[in-house]
Amino acid sequence: MEGTKGVPLSSIVKEFKLEVLAQSSKFDQTQIQVTSINRPGLQLMGYYDYFDEKRVQLLGKAEYSYMRTMTTGQRFTFFDSLFSHGIPALIIARDLEIFPECYTAAERQDCTVLRTNQVTGEFMSDLTAALRSHLAPRITRHGVLMEVYGEGVLLMGESGVGKSETAIDLIKHGHRLIADDAVDITKMSPDTLVGSSPELIRYYVEMRGIGVIDVRHMFGISAVKESQTIDLIVNLELWRDNCLRPAGSGGALHHAAGRAGAYGDHPGQAGAEPGYHHRGGGHEQPSEEDGLQRSEGVYRAVGRALWTGGGMSATLTEVKPRRAH
Repeated sequence: MEGTKGVPLSSIVKEFKLEVLAQSSKFDQTQIQVTSINRPGLQLMGYYDYFDEKRVQLLGKAEYSYMRTMTTGQRFTFFDSLFSHGIPALIIARDLEIFPECYTAAERQDCTVLRTNQVTGEFMSDLTAALRSHLAPRITRHGVLMEVYGEGVLLMGESGVGKSETAIDLIKHGHRLIADDAVDITKMSPDTLVGSSPELIRYYVEMRGIGVIDVRHMFGISAVKESQTIDLIVNLELWRDNCLRPAGSGGALHHAAGRAGAYGDHPGQAGAEPGYHHRGGGHEQPSEEDGLQRSEGVYRAVGRALWTGGGMSATLTEVKPRRAH
C-alpha cells in the first residue's frame, strides 16, 4: 500500500478552524508527515534528546502555567530553541493568551503559531485521529464493496463476472452499497481495512446492457453508505464445467454456495463465452433472469458464510450456470 507524503498544514488549519497567530513564509508548503503530537514538557527544561522535530507541538494549560513562573529571558530561550528545530507548527490550546516572547521567537525563526479554543486533551485526540486518517496507507482495487448484515463484503473477480449485478440484487434485499468498480482501501490499523468510493463515482453502479444506475435516487439514501470496514473478501470466478474445487478448498463460503444459475452456454457448443448466450450464432448479453439467478446464488453464499463465521477470504466457484434453451 502506498501512503500520502504528508498533510498540508493549511488544510489542518481549515479543518479545525485554527487561529493563525504567526505565519511562516513557508506556510503553504509545510507538510505534516507524522501522526504523533508532542507536548513539550521536557523541552521546557532544555532536554532535546530524542526530540522529533516532525511532530506538531501542542501547549496546554500545564505547560502554560509552568511558563508563567519563568522569567522573560527563560521563556524566550525556550521558544527560540523550540522553533529553531524546524517544527511544523506550535498550537496553543484552550484559547490561552500568547506570551510576547513567543511572537518574537516565531518571527526570528520563521515558524507558525496557531491557537484553538478546544480543551487540550480533546483537541489532541481529534487531531491525532484526523492525521491517522489522512496519512494512512491507501490503495485502489477493482471490485464492489457492500454492507451485508452489517459486515463489509468486498466482491472481487475478473471484469464481466457479475459483481455489479450481484450488488444490485443485494441492494434489493435491503443491503447497502459502498463502492462499485473502484474501491479505495485505507489501512487504518494493522488489522483494520476501511473501504470507500472515489467521489466521482460514489453511489453509482454501472451494469452492462443497462448503463449507470444512481442507487441513492433509485433505492433511497438507506441503500448507500460512504465507508465500511472490510470483513470478508469474496472472489467470483467464471464457471468452468468439471472444474469444481474439492470439498473444503473454499472455506465456509464454498460449501454454502449452492447451485444457482449464473451463466449460460448452448449445450454441445464448446468454447461458449461465459456470461453470454449462444443464440442464432451470436453472443447476447445475459438476460435479467440469468442475472437474478446468479446474484441470488451469491447472496445466499455470502449470507451463509457470514452466518457460520466463514474465513476472511473465500473463492466462490459453485455458482452453476443455467443452460440456455
